Amino acid sequence: MGFHQPLLFMLGWAVCGPLHAQQANPAGGGDAAGIGGSMAWTLGQIDDAWLGSPYGSMAQGVQHPVEMLTVSVPAHAMDPGMVLWPNPATDQVAIDLRGGWAPGMRYEVQDASGRRIAEGPVAATLFSIPVREWPAASYFILIRGGDARSTLLPLIKR
Repeated sequence: MGFHQPLLFMLGWAVCGPLHAQQANPAGGGDAAGIGGSMAWTLGQIDDAWLGSPYGSMAQGVQHPVEMLTVSVPAHAMDPGMVLWPNPATDQVAIDLRGGWAPGMRYEVQDASGRRIAEGPVAATLFSIPVREWPAASYFILIRGGDARSTLLPLIKR
């Protein structure tokens, strides 16, 4: 009988050792329940996993860093009378600078997270940007002048 006890202990440890519920040693936590459902929270746990696809992303885990970004138009903006159409767009958008074109102007298209989607020179007062290949989402078109002035135009792609 004495030989089997260490063998059973080792077998139990090999089978049950990898089966543990927590992967972190959090500082604290608890459970909350109410009419709308229940929630478990953990203080100090930073383990997480990110799952992504072309249609979006999902974060699993307990605590995630929060990054606050401020999106604003610089104080020295260009003519606010600029026009972008059609909006929402499916194939391309046209932008009319209303005579505010100057050499050295450029455009940059950003998605809602600030990632650059497209960029290029502005060659004339009236120009177009193809959007057919972009996913349906909200975008911002930043038009920059050579004199550090800029304008931000919102765009919805269907």
